[in-house]
Amino acid sequence: MAPPAASDRAEHVPEGPSGTATGWNVLRQSDGSLPELTALHLSPGSTLIDKGTDVGLAFNGSAPDLGAFETD
Repeated sequence: MAPPAASDRAEHVPEGPSGTATGWNVLRQSDGSLPELTALHLSPGSTLIDKGTDVGLAFNGSAPDLGAFETD
């Protein structure tokens, strides 16, 4: 499926002052792939990193992170 034309995106996605969308309504990347979202990712140095319980899934560090995504 081809990415929408720039004018189509502008009509359906609210854009911020810099020309990029804000919040969850984020523009696709220039190649048409999905955007990189940073929502729900832990901040570097978060106290929730390595504080989860090992349930047999892959994780980085000494324990899984508490949150939607595992940090690198």
